[in-house]
Amino acid sequence: MAQIGSVLSGRYRLIELLGQGGMATIYRANDSQLGRDVAVKLLRPEYGRDPDFGERFRHEAQAAA
Repeated sequence: MAQIGSVLSGRYRLIELLGQGGMATIYRANDSQLGRDVAVKLLRPEYGRDPDFGERFRHEAQAAA
């Protein structure tokens, strides 16, 4: 699990844990490029290794954006 306060991809500073599920953890983060808060969903490692699942996850993220 990522640490609150850490910065992901040089852009997203994690502020608080919003929720956890069987497949992912969701955080409120601040996007330093946009200057606003966003939701960041991090896949559990076992799902991140499956290329098909990763592609579905990317499609879900694009649809939600």
